[in-house]
Amino acid sequence: MSTSAEDLVQAFHALSSWGPDEPARAAIRAFPKTYPRFELMNLDDTESPASSGCLAELLESRRSARCFCGKEVEPSLVGAFVRILQTRADARSQMRRAIPSAGGLFTNEAYLLWRRSCGIQTAHLGTESRPLEFLWPTSNDEIRRAFPGEDWVSQCPLVVVITGRLGPSVARYGARGYRFALVEAGAYAMTISLIALEAGLSSCFVGGFDDAALCDLLDLKPHEAEFPLVSVAVGFSEVDEVRDTC
Repeated sequence: MSTSAEDLVQAFHALSSWGPDEPARAAIRAFPKTYPRFELMNLDDTESPASSGCLAELLESRRSARCFCGKEVEPSLVGAFVRILQTRADARSQMRRAIPSAGGLFTNEAYLLWRRSCGIQTAHLGTESRPLEFLWPTSNDEIRRAFPGEDWVSQCPLVVVITGRLGPSVARYGARGYRFALVEAGAYAMTISLIALEAGLSSCFVGGFDDAALCDLLDLKPHEAEFPLVSVAVGFSEVDEVRDTC
């Protein structure tokens, strides 16, 4: 990876990182962008397969939830995530994923913080030959340090942390490789949300985390240029708490 591109990516990531002393942000409301001076086009999509299929139903029913009951996410449900998201070889021995990736580099990784009866276990979602690799135990305190101000995350049955290994992407695409990593992380997170919804689970994107503490929890080394980009909390929600606004 070229020094200039690497420096730019490292600097931007450092400037956008949060820590334990991050100040509280004022609540704001954003409004949709419209062009009221221009003609309105009315569309009738009642006959379109896209408006009535399973995917459309999933998307219309998706809501964010931040309050989860204590029910454990069973291994069979975690297996559904692993089966769909793992990297596998196709008939031509080319590596494939359900999530598109610039140049087929697949530089996003997924780590699980999985609350089980035996404790909280970290795991890495891998390849077809090594689908789920158990790493080391963690604790509520470590999770609270990684997600300051988000106490509900430490009670979540399953948190999927999506990281970006920036070296290969930046080596091929320069500084724009960092933008690709962000785009792919968003696609990864949305795929997790839809898998959860289809399995009867709720989810919520979590972007507020202490970068350094989360890197420590997952043993991510700065010199390896792998950074957490977004997390998705998954579990069985308290029905009355599901949020309609996000």
